[in-house]
Amino acid sequence: MIWMSDKETTSTNTEIGDEKYKVTDLLEICKKDGRTTLVHYGAEHLNSQELLEVLISPGCKKGTAAEVAKNLLKAFDGNLIDLFSASIHQLTQVEGIGFVKACKIKAAFELMKRTNSYCKEIAFL
Repeated sequence: MIWMSDKETTSTNTEIGDEKYKVTDLLEICKKDGRTTLVHYGAEHLNSQELLEVLISPGCKKGTAAEVAKNLLKAFDGNLIDLFSASIHQLTQVEGIGFVKACKIKAAFELMKRTNSYCKEIAFL
């Protein structure tokens, strides 16, 4: 995601579900869905649903980010390991999660996995 001036937007492909953002959108995003807490106090102060809300919004076509995050957790019985292990196809079966959002979720989990692996390597040095 690239933030640009008020007059410019990103050149994302909206045909595949990417969103366009303006710099002023950043201010609005920081006021919604637990993001104020994240910005001021850190991500560690958010619960699992709030973290998912930040990850999957903006751009929820079927409900609010809070509703979609709740659906996501419910679909996996609140088990983050099952959510972490889910395929893109399984994620898209959840109402409000399309292909692009499922890919973003998988990418976030992969980054977490790689960071964890890297931290374990450093611990052995």
